[in-house]
Amino acid sequence: TVVLGKVKAIRAAGGDVSVSFGGYNGVDLGKACHDVNSLANAYQIVIDKYSLTNVDFDVEHDNLGDVQGETRRFQAIKILQQKAKASGKQLFVTLTLPSTTVGLSELGRNEIKRAVDLGAKMDLYKIMAFDYGGPGADQVNSVISVMEQTHKQLKDLRKDLNDQQVYAATGLILMNGHTDQPSELYTIDTFRKLIDYANQKHLGRVSYWALNRDRKCTKPVGWVDGTCSSLEQQPWDFTKTLANFH
Repeated sequence: TVVLGKVKAIRAAGGDVSVSFGGYNGVDLGKACHDVNSLANAYQIVIDKYSLTNVDFDVEHDNLGDVQGETRRFQAIKILQQKAKASGKQLFVTLTLPSTTVGLSELGRNEIKRAVDLGAKMDLYKIMAFDYGGPGADQVNSVISVMEQTHKQLKDLRKDLNDQQVYAATGLILMNGHTDQPSELYTIDTFRKLIDYANQKHLGRVSYWALNRDRKCTKPVGWVDGTCSSLEQQPWDFTKTLANFH
């Protein structure tokens, strides 16, 4: 398939991929599959097809707070982890959650607690530090505040991890250019300063939404566009800046 071809090309160039299940739109498999084993099998089909060692679960919008769906999802993840371990394979699991001005919402915290209670190990918590209504005039400090409050919440939820281990188990997701919130703006300089923060705290990962927006718009658009950043920039400016994360 086209996707498999791209995956092979990325690996041939020395990279790797992770498939993310869920997201803001569409029907989540946790809702579509009403049986834990069928849900685990659905995930496993994708893992096998692309020979994945990394998978992500993006839980937001209507799926956040869906207790039945969340329970099935984490039970299925535990099955996947047990199967990978029995086969001598690695399966790195990440959980993506939206943020608020005060860190994670109550629903987000409940999501993490449910995974812990059900024995599904999350290796990394990826925090979407955008679309939460932050002030564009002080975007850097606003994001840092969100991440530090999230850090405190994660320390309380993951008491098995020490302070530095919690930072290492935290990922920061940014959005380049204008976001869906009129108050927010992420410039190249914003990225640069937040990557400095991530390096200082030794975060586990930094990424952004989205690669296909890493270019200026070629025609007038509204506040935010899905195919460009709505900023004056050169192609791949944000991606090149992200390369400074280590």
